[in-house]
Amino acid sequence: MAFKRDKKEEEDGGGNPFQNLDKTSVLQEARTFNDTPVNPRKCTHILTKILYLLNQGEQLGSTEATEVFFAMTKLFQSRDVVLRRMVYLGIKELSSLAEDVIIVTSS
Repeated sequence: MAFKRDKKEEEDGGGNPFQNLDKTSVLQEARTFNDTPVNPRKCTHILTKILYLLNQGEQLGSTEATEVFFAMTKLFQSRDVVLRRMVYLGIKELSSLAEDVIIVTSS
């Protein structure tokens, strides 16, 4: 099955939905992690943006990384498997950047 593309999209090289991300706006979006109830789909999308920025070489300050890290850890309580996997990846990436990285788990 072939998908039709606009001429403009072909000229842009396929269109990366994350190519014009702004670090500040993504970090503000991360405040969504504190919402009740948690919206797994929205949080997963925001985590994807954060991981994309980090993998593109974007630098987070230690304070920014710490704030996002602790906001992200709250998402472990979600029953959504995809979200929890993304949280794991996010924690793994941010643990080297954040100041305090303490996680308490219960079995």
